[in-house]
Amino acid sequence: MPGLQTRQSLNSRSVGACCAKSLLFGLGAVIATVGLLLCVLWPFLVSRLIASQLALSPNTRSYNMWVETPIPIYFHIYMFNWTNPSTSLRGPDKPAFTQMGPYVFREHHSKKNVQWNDNNNTITYLNQKQWHFVPEMSNGTLNDTVTNLNAVAMTVGWHCLSLGPWVREFLNTFITMEESLVKTDTVGNLLFNGSDDHLLAIAHLLKPYIKSLPDMDKFGWFYKRNMSLYGDGVFTMGSGHGDINQLGLLSAWDYKPRTVFPGECGRVYGSYGEEFPPNYVDQDKITIFANDLCSGINLSRTEEASQFGIPSVKFAGGEDVFSNKTTCYCRTNTTCPASGVRDLSLCNSSPAMVSWPHFYLADPSYREAVVGMKPDKDKHEFYMNLAEVTSVTLDVRGRMQLNMLMQTIPGMNLYKGIKRTVMPMLWFEQVATLTPELSSQISVLVQLVQWGRWVLLALGVTGIVLISIGALLQARGCFGRPDEQLLH
Repeated sequence: MPGLQTRQSLNSRSVGACCAKSLLFGLGAVIATVGLLLCVLWPFLVSRLIASQLALSPNTRSYNMWVETPIPIYFHIYMFNWTNPSTSLRGPDKPAFTQMGPYVFREHHSKKNVQWNDNNNTITYLNQKQWHFVPEMSNGTLNDTVTNLNAVAMTVGWHCLSLGPWVREFLNTFITMEESLVKTDTVGNLLFNGSDDHLLAIAHLLKPYIKSLPDMDKFGWFYKRNMSLYGDGVFTMGSGHGDINQLGLLSAWDYKPRTVFPGECGRVYGSYGEEFPPNYVDQDKITIFANDLCSGINLSRTEEASQFGIPSVKFAGGEDVFSNKTTCYCRTNTTCPASGVRDLSLCNSSPAMVSWPHFYLADPSYREAVVGMKPDKDKHEFYMNLAEVTSVTLDVRGRMQLNMLMQTIPGMNLYKGIKRTVMPMLWFEQVATLTPELSSQISVLVQLVQWGRWVLLALGVTGIVLISIGALLQARGCFGRPDEQLLH
């Protein structure tokens, strides 16, 4: 009887061990199945997660952050002071410039008149900008005086080029040498307050004959733009619903899919720079639509980086942006300027041109025609830093320079004898950096996306290991005969 009891006890233990091994086998199978299945489905789950966080809907957190930009934005403006107009306007010297500033403004964006277009999942809105001068961050005051080319005089003269010789001869009696091609005024007036000029009255008289001539009571580079609802125009962009890959991408500006430029140059596309689709960061180039340029600019992928501990990609403006190899930005193919500037005359009806600050990456002829340009990549490169996975903007340095073409106007004494020169007027830098609070939230989302798949893969591998161990133990322990175990 003792032997029988021992055998029964061994059989009981063998059955218990076999059940435990079967349980191990089954648990491993469940873990492996769940882990590997979720690993395979992870890209789909991630896209749904990101879409739920970033797509714009009324009363959501992402929408409220878009309507009132939570990121502090600063607008740095540098003025160019023309130091030798008496000897360089019609004399032998090159125009010489010294840089003044920066004059720093706090910038805030608010979306107004938001309309939801449910038929195509787009949003139509106005972008209201507010600027407030920040004296403690500025190098100078708005009462500083600046001397430079008279932009009003050159604009009036540029429009007179389209008139017949006899009309220009007639206007020559009104636009006399008493007017000046040189303008001196305060920084505040030249930027936002507006500067008086007698030629504005003449421009008003010419308006019925030259429809494209701007009709203004004062001149200022950003005159009447502060707090204006319509200063930037009307934008239509994707909301991200239905297709998250359309989030923030423009389909129309001022209700039109094209601007004044012909061909590809006039297509409205890209982002305004505040919202991007999640996949945008994976491209070799991203497009920023600049309404003041009536066109987009392409920023090229330059390097992988890290900001606030978030993996990111830097996109920067290169030589190709203002190369002028694509002549559709030029007023005519025969008057296309050397690479390095973009002719804006079709956009804003003036002889204005845009370039990178200090003619950075431009044809050397622009820098050689004047004195005082010191291009520097660290100071003058236009770049954006976008987070991996989400394409959220982490850091921006939006830098551009406004220039005015100085040239003779046949038949008009005021413009006689001046040298054709692209004159630098000012350059600006829009600075925006994600706040620590927002960066920590983005960091959590990026880490979840990047590490989640690896965690699930590790879970699946763990399950496979458990299955293997369970199968091995079960084969060795459950299929051997208890009699044989007793004999040994």
